[in-house]
Amino acid sequence: MQRILTLLLFIATATSSAWAAYTGPGATPAVTSVAEARLQRDDQTVVLRGQLVAKLGDERYRFQDDTGVIDVEIDDEDLPRDTVSADTLVELHGRWTRIASSRAISTSSMRASSACAEAAAI
Repeated sequence: MQRILTLLLFIATATSSAWAAYTGPGATPAVTSVAEARLQRDDQTVVLRGQLVAKLGDERYRFQDDTGVIDVEIDDEDLPRDTVSADTLVELHGRWTRIASSRAISTSSMRASSACAEAAAI
């Protein structure tokens, strides 16, 4: 029993630290627009605010902000519980990466509507 508890504690500790990111000197800042993202190398961190304007297929969407349009991959479990339409303001956190034969944003988290509007107002 103690081995199982120790293993579970280890897994919880290991997975929680995997989401941490270094933000001190030498860290690469997150890209904040589609236009900037298109100019970046693979694995660049992005934080984008805009709208999902179309569903392209399984977990594939078209995202638009004031600077352009880009394809994004969003795992079903990362979608917010609230309904998201083409008019809903969303914030995507992810990485610019090669997916299949094209480049797109691989999203690690997403939040919608009022939470984004409140953050933008600050």
